[in-house]
Amino acid sequence: MTVLVPMTIEQDEDGWWCAHAQLGPNVGANGQGRTRKEALDDLREAVLASVPVHRNQDVRIGTLRAILRDCRLTADEFLNMLD
Repeated sequence: MTVLVPMTIEQDEDGWWCAHAQLGPNVGANGQGRTRKEALDDLREAVLASVPVHRNQDVRIGTLRAILRDCRLTADEFLNMLD
């Protein structure tokens, strides 16, 4: 299954790549890097840092549950999207 998350990536006037993922209403994550890949990798880290999970991948916080509900995603679908 493929899960699509609204994301933008563009290069600024200094040559840096900037990436942004909109995870839900008023909830997003940002990444940047010298290359497109670095920006996407940084974005992935930012998303993961904002998603505290147990080892068994159960979601621990209500905010993330609300985001996943709004996006109609299960926790497993969200985590698979980050791989």
